[in-house]
Amino acid sequence: MKRIPTHLVCGFIILLFTTAACVTEVEREGATTPAVSPTVTAPTSTPTPSPTSVPPTPTPTPAPPVTPTVPPTPTPTPTRAPTATPAPTATPPGTEEPVLQLVLEVRAPREGSTVRTDAVVVHGVTSAGAQVVVEGFDATVDPDGRFQVEVTLVPGINTLRVVATDSMGNRESRDLNVTSLALPALPFLLLVTEPEDQSIVSEAVVRLSGRTGPEAITSVNGVSVLVDELGFFSTTFTLEPGPNIIDVVATNVDGKVLSTVLALIYRP
Repeated sequence: MKRIPTHLVCGFIILLFTTAACVTEVEREGATTPAVSPTVTAPTSTPTPSPTSVPPTPTPTPAPPVTPTVPPTPTPTPTRAPTATPAPTATPPGTEEPVLQLVLEVRAPREGSTVRTDAVVVHGVTSAGAQVVVEGFDATVDPDGRFQVEVTLVPGINTLRVVATDSMGNRESRDLNVTSLALPALPFLLLVTEPEDQSIVSEAVVRLSGRTGPEAITSVNGVSVLVDELGFFSTTFTLEPGPNIIDVVATNVDGKVLSTVLALIYRP
């Protein structure tokens, strides 16, 4: 049996497809039965899948801009602004006026000190222009504020109050306790303790001592003799061979005068 060439088979199939495509249905006049066209069965072929198409992305349509409705601007009613109270101006630091404090410094006598006299000089420093009073005695104050004043003491403990006052009325005070060893005030007197009156001595130079008032002026044979704060005095003088007369005179501040005469014999 002979084998039909393949190209002939393919040509026959193509001819069948062509003939089927050309056959048309013709309606006959008067015929009631339609003509049946021969049915040609085409070979089944496997359809080739077509690539899946991606639908195009729609372009978004921009929305028209919305114009905001501006409400009408109300006409402002003029109002009177409240008057602001000015704030107090702060003083820059370092420009404040310094508050001057009254100064009072007592330099002497020291608190609790002891003296052998019946008076002391109280001195120290205070503010310029201030006044100082010590136990009723006005002190002398110089332009620099240095002050001094003499104050009388009584035997024993004395409490001295020092008070300073400035032109603004400010006051400062200090209390000092000072003890005086001075003897009580004695009546005005004149007493010669040596040499003894009507004595005989073998030396030409003799010491003469005694006591009188602490404020008295004393002289021996017309020569002034120093008297200390307690009234004691002492001096020396030269004798002549034989009898010697010594005049001792004391004059008090109130004008009272006391005198005494000594007689001595010098035998070399």
